[in-house]
Amino acid sequence: MTGTPRHRPSSNSTGKAHHDASAADDHASSGNTAPTQPALHSGNTTSGHGASDHGMPERDNFSVQAPDVRKIDAETAPISREELEEISSSITVRLNEKFMDYDAYEFSLRESGALNILFDLMQEYQNPQYLSLLPVLLLKNAFDLDAEFYCRTDESEFILRTPAILQDGWTPPKADRLSGDHVIDGQRVCVPVRGRFVSKVQEEHDRKIRGLLVLYPEKPLDRHQLLYFTKFANRLGFSMHNQSLAQRNREHLDFVRNLVKDIGHNVLGPNMYFKLLINKLGAALLDLGQELHNNKSDIHSIMERARAMHLELLDQVNEIQQNFNHSSLFLESLLRESHFTQGRYVLRTTRLHIFERVVKSQFASYSPLFQAKGIDTGITLAPDCNDEVEADFGLISQVVANMFSNALKYASVTPDSPVPFMRCRVLPAAIDGSAEAVRVEVLTSGEHIKKDEAARLFEKYFRASNTGEVSGTGKGLHFVNDIVALHNGIAGYEATAEGNLFHFTLPCALKKKD
Repeated sequence: MTGTPRHRPSSNSTGKAHHDASAADDHASSGNTAPTQPALHSGNTTSGHGASDHGMPERDNFSVQAPDVRKIDAETAPISREELEEISSSITVRLNEKFMDYDAYEFSLRESGALNILFDLMQEYQNPQYLSLLPVLLLKNAFDLDAEFYCRTDESEFILRTPAILQDGWTPPKADRLSGDHVIDGQRVCVPVRGRFVSKVQEEHDRKIRGLLVLYPEKPLDRHQLLYFTKFANRLGFSMHNQSLAQRNREHLDFVRNLVKDIGHNVLGPNMYFKLLINKLGAALLDLGQELHNNKSDIHSIMERARAMHLELLDQVNEIQQNFNHSSLFLESLLRESHFTQGRYVLRTTRLHIFERVVKSQFASYSPLFQAKGIDTGITLAPDCNDEVEADFGLISQVVANMFSNALKYASVTPDSPVPFMRCRVLPAAIDGSAEAVRVEVLTSGEHIKKDEAARLFEKYFRASNTGEVSGTGKGLHFVNDIVALHNGIAGYEATAEGNLFHFTLPCALKKKD
């Protein structure tokens, strides 16, 4: 930067720099009341963008209250002349303040251009690696200044995202030690990249440090340069925040779309069984009514028939009630508010025995359907199996239901198995060779899945070629894989001598202390 001609911008010459930087500078300076002396320091630091000893306006140290503008519900909502004048006046005040600030900054044409280029290209690139390299390459090309960019983790540590300048084993300071605008550590000048920290682990609404820009100048930076690189880092943090929000919104919308498909697959499709049950119930009631009104039959035959139909009706009502309970459980677990607010499935775990609470319950629901298709079935719990897990009852029940649903669709006869079958068993297992776990297996008769297709079974919308004309969406196994992974488990498929084996493994619940 040294030797570059300085340009004192006017309201005409700075143009885009004024417009683009306003939001970023306000964002970075808002609420910046941290102690002026950094926790880690081995050189001069600046504590604010516009401290009086820099020759900058004092007001740039403080946040500026945003104009109090009444919310407009729609772009086409009418607005009075008085409101327009009030809004225009507020904006004009801020514009004038920003013009004065940038006049005081005295950024050169190259410095202002670098800010604009950073803003433009941050909107253009989406790949995280591109976004990490962009500020480093920009500083090198614009000012022949070597730099590194570190990205902050959820644990407030920094991970290097660009090539290292020095191989000296340096460890960057923790984020909570970067209270000022920069920290000088030997040859390094560490400039925090500030912005709201958008995390999938937790949403933080306060202004946080998102990353760290580490500069390697050939000689000590003067006050003007330190101020400029602080502004540069602020612009970077503001753009990173916008990129994170855009990515979160994309992920959120994608999750909602998938959730709608999961509801259709796990709830709306199986609910068609209700129609069959209700039709059977209606037909039974109609038959009973005809018997009661048949004057040709004697009272004893009517009573015998009524008793038999009464038992049939009770069975059908119980079956309807059971399916209603399952559908209600599935809807409750899929339509939780937390899923929509966080844009992902959020587990609500409880301690349960997966064989008794989940497998047996889902098997009871599917048994009439297996019987109707002539599929031989059986479920077993291996002796001395610890099947207690920490799991989301509603979601893990849908995992088992999806596996039974696939068995119902695809169990078929083979030369070795003239009667189609489904066998489910729960047995001890291990995760990573050591952790105690429980494995749920569903084995069905049928043609093996091709080896190249087996590797893709858990991909979204993928269906193997041996499915034939059986209807399906390709969502079931993808849902199984996602939910099992959320439980820190593993789902898989194996071709065995008996047929097709689908399985998932979950870690056992930690044993309770006495």
